[in-house]
Amino acid sequence: MTPSTPIETVEQLREYLYIAMQLEHATIPPYLTAAYSADIAKNSAAVKTIIAVAREEMLHLTLAANLLNAIGGKPDLLRVGFVPPYPCHLPDGETDFQVSIASLSEGTIDTFLDIERPAPTGESHKASAVITKDGDVRSVEVSSAGLAVHKMGSLSSEDGKIKYIEKKDLRSDTRGLGRGLLPSVSVTGPTGVVLELHFWSIGEFYNAIRNGFVHLASKPEPLFTGDASRQVDHKYYFSAGGDLTEIDNLDAALGAIDLISAQGEGYTDEISDMGKELAHFYRFEQIKLGKYYQAGDHPHHPQGDSFPVDFEAVHQIKQDAKIADYAADPVIEQKARLFNGLYRRFLQKLNKAFNGSPDLFKDSYKDMFRIKQEMEYLINNPLTGTSLNAAPTFEMTEFIDPPEES
Repeated sequence: MTPSTPIETVEQLREYLYIAMQLEHATIPPYLTAAYSADIAKNSAAVKTIIAVAREEMLHLTLAANLLNAIGGKPDLLRVGFVPPYPCHLPDGETDFQVSIASLSEGTIDTFLDIERPAPTGESHKASAVITKDGDVRSVEVSSAGLAVHKMGSLSSEDGKIKYIEKKDLRSDTRGLGRGLLPSVSVTGPTGVVLELHFWSIGEFYNAIRNGFVHLASKPEPLFTGDASRQVDHKYYFSAGGDLTEIDNLDAALGAIDLISAQGEGYTDEISDMGKELAHFYRFEQIKLGKYYQAGDHPHHPQGDSFPVDFEAVHQIKQDAKIADYAADPVIEQKARLFNGLYRRFLQKLNKAFNGSPDLFKDSYKDMFRIKQEMEYLINNPLTGTSLNAAPTFEMTEFIDPPEES
């Protein structure tokens, strides 16, 4: 029997939700670095826009942790590979672009638009896919009715589609080399081939999670078995659109998933989310197009005032820098290692907050301020023998523990 959804077990749903946490976190370092690389005096609107999106990604990360805790999972921000080696593919499996730690630029904004891209209208509950086997390419539709297979002549455009690829074809050159933290949840295709999932958009990825919750909640076994004390509620969150909700039932879970999806790509074919705030994709598109959206505008056609942005007023940093790049600059190397230690400690606090000590969540805000200060130090200092400045590396194995503040 072909499964009605890629998620058939609670264990698979837990793995998906862990990947969702990886995914939400993976966007935060690129967003923060691009924002802090810009001259705030000349790029105030762009900086504020990107920082606001990064804060909402923290909301999404926390909601994903609440979802995972709700079904008896264990959030683990310290697992090897949770922080990806940049550049990387996103954890939900897009393969047509990579995400880098880079200065604010038109190219960086293009990447941010790829990250937040909406699924095509009408694709939210059905998506196409491809199976590759011995050179044979087949089109696959994924819906609540299962997998229907149709022969194709050749591989066509993947826009708006979920792609299934045999594990043996991609596992070795993605996870094995640290490029693309692809979902490890798999599905058996109609021919018995074990396939791995690759989603074209974050919205499609979350739709699979949504369908998984609905499917598993319909079974006689209880789904929401988690400890309620591990939920992080609204009193611990700050300054971002949307509510941080505790999750202990299907309606709450689906509401959280819908909020995450809508904040990123908009609600159906509109530019705003369910709270009528501009979705992430369209906030970034304002920077790209140089115009503000206003009420009543259609997607991709903002009609508001000019959006001020100066891509020349930006510190040019070494893209995807590594600690090894700072051998000629020992002070910068030490500061970069201290930054990594500070970021590692930030993740440790979040991990404790998500694992039964939610009071620690509010302590992470102080760390975020220090992270900003240390990131700005690196971004403002030139590298010897180059025309570029330093940048944070986010290498969690290359660190110095920072001193604790009194």
